[in-house]
Amino acid sequence: MVVGAQNKSKVNLPQYSWDLGNIVDEEGRNFVPITNQAYFWLPVPDLCGALLKPEFDPIPCTRLYEVSKESTKLKIQVLTLSATSSKKDQALLDLNVR
Repeated sequence: MVVGAQNKSKVNLPQYSWDLGNIVDEEGRNFVPITNQAYFWLPVPDLCGALLKPEFDPIPCTRLYEVSKESTKLKIQVLTLSATSSKKDQALLDLNVR
């Protein structure tokens, strides 16, 4: 899966302040990214977590997942580092899988 990340604010989002998390389906099942087995298939450099400058073209972030064919209404977790603390916030984005 490739997700384009774009900064719509007025300030830079620092490097490593965002990432993609699990995919979640409507039943609440979590599907984690395949990292150890898929390492050699991911693009180099890995742009997930890259510096996001305001209003530049989206930067592709690639992750591989195994998801049940029974799963529907998929959402992906977008993780961001909170500006006021060291904790990560999360949001869910709808996925339009074709």
